[in-house]
Amino acid sequence: MALIFMEGFECTPYGDAFYVTSPMEARWLTSGFYTSSSYAFGSQPGITSIGILVYQSWWRGILQIPITSKLYLGFYYWSSSSISLRMLNLTDQTATASPTTGIRLHRNEDGSLAFIDNTSGVILTSSPADTVVASAWYHLEVMAEFGSSGSLEIRVDGATVASAAGVDTRGGLSGAGYPNINFATASSSGYYVDHLYVCDDTGAKANDFLGPVLVYTLIPNADGTTNQMTPVGAATNWQSVSKTNSGSNSPYVTTDQANQVDLYNVHDLPVTPTAVHGVILSGRSQKSTIGHRDVRSKLKVGGDTVDGATHVCINGQYRRSQELYLTQPNGSDWDEAAINAMEIGFETL
Repeated sequence: MALIFMEGFECTPYGDAFYVTSPMEARWLTSGFYTSSSYAFGSQPGITSIGILVYQSWWRGILQIPITSKLYLGFYYWSSSSISLRMLNLTDQTATASPTTGIRLHRNEDGSLAFIDNTSGVILTSSPADTVVASAWYHLEVMAEFGSSGSLEIRVDGATVASAAGVDTRGGLSGAGYPNINFATASSSGYYVDHLYVCDDTGAKANDFLGPVLVYTLIPNADGTTNQMTPVGAATNWQSVSKTNSGSNSPYVTTDQANQVDLYNVHDLPVTPTAVHGVILSGRSQKSTIGHRDVRSKLKVGGDTVDGATHVCINGQYRRSQELYLTQPNGSDWDEAAINAMEIGFETL
């Protein structure tokens, strides 16, 4: 698969989570996030840029991922504190800020970064000290190869600061890999995260470190070529769905018919990227009556359209869905022109 997941945190779950209703294998298991516009890396087109705060044991950002033997992930990081700080856990546990299985990335008081196993044994540590200091943004990346003779690597702003090969990276886990990425800490100081990506080593591209990439959240700004649903609480279809607060149920679009399509234009990218690794289409839906109804995402670029996987709408209960598109509908690599020309939306079935 290569690219597994990416998240800019501008439209994070609130009050409902993805769980098994999402067609995408990687999904948040958490139903709420502590977000902040004061600590976000960079800006977003047409909306406020948001980061998330990982703070003490009551907040956890738990990302369920496909089992893979080699994992790459990167994110922007900021903390006002220089104390010893647990940062993220690769584990099979979801209910604690201090899992007893797996391995974790840890920032030491001297600013160095370390990987520690489930027995608190240090597997590797960056050198020299002050790799990461307080009150500054950094782009952190890690590679973890699962196994009794695995490998680890830590990068800061694109440069390798620590690596090890032939080490036990299982941390007491059995199986073939880590099922969860757990952003959690027991510290009251906490840290901020923005622009997360997760890859494995399969596929022909995006199967390695991606470097300091940015994740842009593009929301609707105009009606697309097809609008068959009815806007409620707003004058137009696109205005009914152009929002980032998933906890707000109104406005919305509705239909009581199958095979109804709504498409929307979105904001242009604010930059010219050297590469676009993928697009994730996110939505939120429910049924207002009993009976079966499915929905699927649709993505259109020019004369080409691709349909997403079918997922079930639930009566009286909002469910979020996400779907990852690694290429354009015609199979070509994504680029700036295709992103700026695309239409996104959903179809009832």
